[in-house]
Amino acid sequence: MKYFSSLLFSPLLLVFCLSMSACSLFDGDAEKAPLTGERISILDLQKELSPTVATENENLNIDIPPAINNADWPQSSGYPNHMMQNVTVGTGGTVERIWRSSIGKGSSDRIPLNAKPVAAAGKVFTLDSRSHVRAFHNQTGKLIWEQDVESPREDEPVIGGGLAYSGGVLFITSGYDEVLALNPEDGQIYWRTKITAGSRAAPTILNGRVFVTALNNHAIALDAANGKILWEYEGIRETTALLGAASPAANEQIAIAAFSTGDIVALRVENGSVAWEDSLSNALRLGGMAGLSDIRGNPVIAGDRVIAISYGNKMVALDKNTGARLWQREISSSETPWVSGNLVYVLTPDFKVVAMDITSGDIIWVSELTKYEKPDSRKGIISWAGPLMVNTKLLISGTGGRMVELDATTGKEINRWNAGDTASLAPIVAGGTLYVLTDNGTLSAYR
Repeated sequence: MKYFSSLLFSPLLLVFCLSMSACSLFDGDAEKAPLTGERISILDLQKELSPTVATENENLNIDIPPAINNADWPQSSGYPNHMMQNVTVGTGGTVERIWRSSIGKGSSDRIPLNAKPVAAAGKVFTLDSRSHVRAFHNQTGKLIWEQDVESPREDEPVIGGGLAYSGGVLFITSGYDEVLALNPEDGQIYWRTKITAGSRAAPTILNGRVFVTALNNHAIALDAANGKILWEYEGIRETTALLGAASPAANEQIAIAAFSTGDIVALRVENGSVAWEDSLSNALRLGGMAGLSDIRGNPVIAGDRVIAISYGNKMVALDKNTGARLWQREISSSETPWVSGNLVYVLTPDFKVVAMDITSGDIIWVSELTKYEKPDSRKGIISWAGPLMVNTKLLISGTGGRMVELDATTGKEINRWNAGDTASLAPIVAGGTLYVLTDNGTLSAYR
């Protein structure tokens, strides 16, 4: 399969495509009469985002809950519903690094880091780009144990999936068509189960079930105790996708799986039957990355709503029970939306952070991030990841170690600092500590 590691349009590709309109592929083309009809540039289809309500509106209610000191960050995006609200780091002042450790092999041109750390039971767990799992002491960064989860049947490295902790067990998805359960105390493998394809999404665990999405767009439920496959849903295959994938969101009744086709499906946890389904695919069918409909950011279960966004310019709020659309906006992202109180925040591919009302979808504010490492010469495109709400501020990580903090109510920049190297994966927070995994394979703890 072919997968894209970049989250942005390539300037060279764009220049090439635009220049082709002025080139002749065959002799005599220049003599032909132009086609009739109105000519519309593809660039005109990119609508400019702007607030739809005034922030000084007396009826505007911004309700962000107080920051909480969450002890753990056990799964992708925190919990199975992917909703962490507002978390605390330190005392709310400037953060300082308290330790750093190597997790093993970092990103390379062939195999990028794909798994975010998880934190639970006094440990931080990581998965490097060579399928090595490590456990570190959360206070000191000292290595506790290391385990190789590479398939014994393979000798080539592959892009891994992710980690999740639940019920005193550490679960791993790998690119080797396997799901594994490990003892978090010493790394001993309890069980490993072969599935229909590799996975590039972290597993989601709830009530003794392990929910996994695979590269062939299958959603699978396994018994957490023994790895037995309980049911499997077969989605439509897609040959092109962004790097990484969305982890299912889950509650007591349904597991919500999102796929590279732009499809989103609510599956009943007991038997895998379809409760409802929808599609966030790109109706324009443009070429290149503009035509991708992949849902890479995790869907979020926020009360009676499901928030989901695709790379195909569709963001929706769906009724959790029926799947009915409550609102839709023409916004793209490859990142997980962050929900806090009555607001939802999203980072777009064109360097914007957008705050929206979760009930109506109204845009409250739009904040534009720096696009280039060298703005004057417009060189060195910066990639960003996030957001993450820390101490009622939005934290976004970017190329070159950039960390930007925005006011969650206004979108104005409050602070910026440097983590030393590019962090393509958004940080996590547990026990008042911010953990940043940079692409060179360094895990740093800040407080």
